[in-house]
Amino acid sequence: MVILILLGILGCGHAVPHKIVKDYKNKVHGTVAVLPVIGEKADSDVRYLFRIMTQERLHQMNYNPLPIGVVDEKLTSANIGKKEFLSKPPAEMAGLLSVDAVIYVTITDYDRDFLITYASLGIEARFDMYLGAAGEKIWTAKYKHKESDFGIDKNMLKIQITKIYEPIIQRIVDAAFSTLPANPEKREIIKQGEDKKRYFEWLK
Repeated sequence: MVILILLGILGCGHAVPHKIVKDYKNKVHGTVAVLPVIGEKADSDVRYLFRIMTQERLHQMNYNPLPIGVVDEKLTSANIGKKEFLSKPPAEMAGLLSVDAVIYVTITDYDRDFLITYASLGIEARFDMYLGAAGEKIWTAKYKHKESDFGIDKNMLKIQITKIYEPIIQRIVDAAFSTLPANPEKREIIKQGEDKKRYFEWLK
């Protein structure tokens, strides 16, 4: 049996670097699209978790995110691949998806270390929200979290370390969105439905 001991948790209690426009409340939007997560160094599961957790957080804050499956289908229909996705301005992406705002999630740092009896995982992500019509960045936040574990068996550590992806990503998402005001207006929620694709394949 492998016993994992959580060591220091970095990032907890630290201020979250962020910027938000002064008149944000006057620019509250209706529909929001969470775009595929950027960050090739990170595992596809990590990118997927960031996206769905961002989506869930928007729902909790009374925003109206377009279902991820709908976003991906629209991008696929428009032949928007990785190269095109990164080169198109936010206003164009919002227009293509028929939403009022778009959110980009970028994994800016992804660090995994596996030694004989030691493993650590550190992730940093940035969240950027752009207002659709003008393409104006109205909110950005960045946060980093790292956890380290000791164990006996190296191979088992590699398996067990994947189980801490979700809580680490959740802490990052929660910290970043703590700097964003909740939507003051009650929006009609778009039904999520069942996504036909687990993840946007071309971003893997």
